[in-house]
Amino acid sequence: YMATRFFKRGATAAAAAARPPVPPVNNAPAKPNQAKSADGSLSIEERMATLSFAGWKVAIDVDALVTRASPASPSIRSDGTSAYFESLLAARPDTYLYCEVRRDEGKRPASQSHYVGDASPEFVGQQELLDVLRPYAASGLKREQVLFCATPKGHESFSRQLQPTILITTRPQVASLLAKHVPYIVLVGAGQDAQVAKFPNVLVVDSLAKFRS
Repeated sequence: YMATRFFKRGATAAAAAARPPVPPVNNAPAKPNQAKSADGSLSIEERMATLSFAGWKVAIDVDALVTRASPASPSIRSDGTSAYFESLLAARPDTYLYCEVRRDEGKRPASQSHYVGDASPEFVGQQELLDVLRPYAASGLKREQVLFCATPKGHESFSRQLQPTILITTRPQVASLLAKHVPYIVLVGAGQDAQVAKFPNVLVVDSLAKFRS
């Protein structure tokens, strides 16, 4: 995977934030939106709505923010998601975006040393995603917070290394794989997927716009 920077170069933030424990999956059945957060005072739905993320690390699948009819034409969702993301950035949790892009093996460089700089021609649609996300720099998004991978496995790898408190993803398989490792997961736009229904720490929503105040 690769971390890509908007403005300044430097080491990617690696310090792990303290995280609440993952709720056991064999607890008495509880709806995900009723799962209490670490201090027991707010449900995850309430915490998402009030942006109560002090000291938490938030990881977001970029497809929860954008639509991609093709790699060359990503666009920000027009349902209020953008306003919510700006508010989330303003709340200043430790935030990362996961971006999955297709790899063009014919353009794969012999060296990966330039990955810390600008977009690589190896990754199809990478520059287009960076261009779409660039306006969020005004809300505090930095290039080292935007991470790229070429397979769904990258989402799992990112989460195991960054150890987010909340993972916002559009992929039911990723939610199912990580539900025992990430304290709280918000699954966007997947409906009531049977893979994740058994996990009390997974909240399923149609859109992040649901939490816009």
